[in-house]
Amino acid sequence: MDFSVPTGRAFYTLFNKDRKMLAKHQIPLLTKRMIHDFIMTENYIMIPDLPMEFKPEATVKESKFIFQFDKNAKARYGLMKRNC
Repeated sequence: MDFSVPTGRAFYTLFNKDRKMLAKHQIPLLTKRMIHDFIMTENYIMIPDLPMEFKPEATVKESKFIFQFDKNAKARYGLMKRNC
């Protein structure tokens, strides 16, 4: 799992045991957010799209952390097959 703040997308890349890339998927997020964790089972991966929003203006103007939790924003969870 990886995410790109500028594009507001997460990425899931699948490799085989020889480290050959088999697939790469872009996962659109609701806004520019941090993907902190993800959950993997034997068959599935769950990606939380939680409202930890990228707010660089809060860092500059208010000396706050660059990611801020927005309690009014939507949250969702993505579920996909692990070997897709």
